[in-house]
Amino acid sequence: MIIYNLQVKKWICFLCIVAVAALFNAKTVFAADLVSGHYISSSGKTIELAIDIQSPSPASLIIEQYLPPGTKIASSQPKLKKYDIKKGKAKWLLKNVRSGKMIVKLQLADTLGKGRIQALLRCKDPATGGFVEMTVTP
Repeated sequence: MIIYNLQVKKWICFLCIVAVAALFNAKTVFAADLVSGHYISSSGKTIELAIDIQSPSPASLIIEQYLPPGTKIASSQPKLKKYDIKKGKAKWLLKNVRSGKMIVKLQLADTLGKGRIQALLRCKDPATGGFVEMTVTP
């Protein structure tokens, strides 16, 4: 009977460890995959950032595009929320985003060289309430 109780306790401990590991792993994978992005075009006069939003989608998405300081933006789609030309920081606050793919496009006044940009995608994970950030580089 004592040996049986020890075996049961070992199995219960093992199952608890597996369950906790699975919960941590599932949370990390979900948060990492919630929002992702890559550049379609990262030099010249057109900058295009493709963003993939998983379901359930976050309520809002903050996009920060970093350009070389002094870069002039001719237009953007969607419309910029804010642009600090001295810092080269463009910012969007997108509300009511839906799962799927979207493109953020910037038309620049002048040609931009390769490898001089990066973006930051930030949102709140609807499952955990924690903030998720992803840096996108060319």
